[in-house]
Amino acid sequence: MENFNPKSEFYIRMNKYYLDKPGKKPYTNMKIETIIAEITDAKLNKGAKKIRDYYILQKYDVLTVAEKKYLIHKKTDDKDDIKICKIESTEDFCDLCKTNQKIEEEREAAHIGQNKAAKRMLQVIIPTFNINDCITIPVPKVDRGPLDPTRIIAVIVEKRNELYRVKTEHGLIKGWLSSGNMQRTTSYFISANQVDKQNELTLRETVKIISGGQGFLSCTCKSACQTKRFACFKSSIKCNSRCHNSLNCLNK
Repeated sequence: MENFNPKSEFYIRMNKYYLDKPGKKPYTNMKIETIIAEITDAKLNKGAKKIRDYYILQKYDVLTVAEKKYLIHKKTDDKDDIKICKIESTEDFCDLCKTNQKIEEEREAAHIGQNKAAKRMLQVIIPTFNINDCITIPVPKVDRGPLDPTRIIAVIVEKRNELYRVKTEHGLIKGWLSSGNMQRTTSYFISANQVDKQNELTLRETVKIISGGQGFLSCTCKSACQTKRFACFKSSIKCNSRCHNSLNCLNK
């Protein structure tokens, strides 16, 4: 036993296995336990059996020795010896095979975890709203300035395929919105009769009107900033520190 090399012994046994059964891998412990459970269920099933049940009952059987179950091949002849379905064990395989078995077990556990996560996602309740419901909708950071509101009040005026068209006091919001980020208000702050149905605005334009702030608009004038050549003056808003450092600016 002094010259025993586990790695060499492993490859010798594996080569012998694949020579006897080319293209077939040995069963894992988990696979054998699954087949044993299938055989037990098939035997207990007194109703109609599946094709899989007939297959495993014809090919395999379960041998119980000292409360331990073994998966065996059924005899084709009375003279045949009992053949136990070989599994990876410390007697026949080295640690490399144990690692492969552990990888398969981890994959199976990951698959079970994915199924649980999918079930939890399906149980998430997506809120639904009706026409004339008063709601608040979030304003993304890219559509508001530092002092602009993070949410605005609106009312639902149209519903189609779980998408909603909303309006504010200043006009209709362009596009259709989903209900994922909407929140129903505790009171009816505005109604459908109060909204401007003729004016259609983007979310950024609506926030700018509500807050009266500068938003993202700025200019780089170096003079008095009193003509429409400059963005701030043209939009009738005051310049601020983000625009320039000109002391001559009169649009402040």
